[in-house]
Amino acid sequence: MKKILVVVFVGLLAGCATASTFKDWRGHTLDELKLSWGPPDSGTSLSDGRRVFNYYGGGNCVIRVTVGQRGRVDDVRPLNSSACPPAGYRLYATSPPSS
Repeated sequence: MKKILVVVFVGLLAGCATASTFKDWRGHTLDELKLSWGPPDSGTSLSDGRRVFNYYGGGNCVIRVTVGQRGRVDDVRPLNSSACPPAGYRLYATSPPSS
């Protein structure tokens, strides 16, 4: 029973760390993100000038990046977090470059 609780707790911590890493990208440029993650798998422009890009982390894991009109990252989040376990999007859980 203790082993199961430890595994669950470690899994929750890993998920929190990854979510925090995604939030750390806010305010960085799209070019910085692309240099770290590579080119997005798909993307589109919105009528208000923002752009939305998707990175596919395998299976049904989709990481969505929203970029504002000035080319800075506004938001990064997994669209279906249950399909994106921390190990599934480790490639995209890199921290932004330090300022």
